[in-house]
Amino acid sequence: MSIVIAILAILAGGGMTMFIASLQRQQMQETVDKMLTIQKALHDYRIAFERMPCPADATLSTSSQFFGVEAENKEDCDGTPSANFLNVDGSDQDPKGGMVPVKTLRLPDDFAIDGWGRRIMYFVSADMTLDNSFITVAANDVTPRMTVNDASGNAKSTLAAYVLLSYGSNGHGAYSRVGGIARINMASANLDEQENCDCSANVVATGLNGIFVQKDPSQGFLASRNIYDDVLMFGTRSDLRTAAE
Repeated sequence: MSIVIAILAILAGGGMTMFIASLQRQQMQETVDKMLTIQKALHDYRIAFERMPCPADATLSTSSQFFGVEAENKEDCDGTPSANFLNVDGSDQDPKGGMVPVKTLRLPDDFAIDGWGRRIMYFVSADMTLDNSFITVAANDVTPRMTVNDASGNAKSTLAAYVLLSYGSNGHGAYSRVGGIARINMASANLDEQENCDCSANVVATGLNGIFVQKDPSQGFLASRNIYDDVLMFGTRSDLRTAAE
C-alpha cells in the first residue's frame, strides 16, 4: 500500500508540475499578445497625433476616472513631474515612466494588466511626447534616448523612443492590479531585473536612468529571486515611421 501511495504522489507531483508549466506559458503568451497590441496602438496614435502619449499614473485605482489616461496636460511628462510618475527632470531625451495609457490609446482597461495580474509599464522619451514631435524629429534621427542592453550588457539600441515592460512571473518592482503606491517586493537578486525596475532588491527606488535589459526570460517551477523573467519590448523613432517616411 505504501508503494502505491508513493507512486500516486509522484504522479500527482508530475501532474502539478505540468499544470504550472502550462499556466506559465499561458501567462507569458497573454502578456506578449497584449504588448504587441499596445505596440500597434502606439504606432496608430503616433500617426494620428504626430507624437507619443505620456504615461498614465500606475498607482490609481481601476475605478478612478483617470485610470489609463495619459498625464493630464502632459505636465507630468514634459514638465514638472509628480510623485506618482517614474521620471526625472533634465534634457528633452530623459525618460518618463508610468502605466500604459490604455484609455488614451482606446484599448480596453484589461490591456493595462499582464498575464500575472500586474500593470504593464510604459516609458517614453520626453521629446517624443511634444506636439508635432514626429514632424520636428526626422525618421533617421540618431539622438541618444533610452538604452536597451542585451544579456551580455551590449547595447541593442541607444535610440529607444519607448519601452514596454512587464515584470514577469515574480513581479519584482511591479504595481498591482488594484493600484496603490506599494510595489511588489520579491527580493530579486537579479541585477538585470533591478535595472529594469530602477530599484533595489528591496524595491527601494534608485532613480530612472533610461537603461533597460532585454533578454530571454527564464521560466522556473516557481518565481525565483535569482532569475530574469521580465518581458520587454521597445521601439525607436525609425520603427515608428510611416510608409511615406
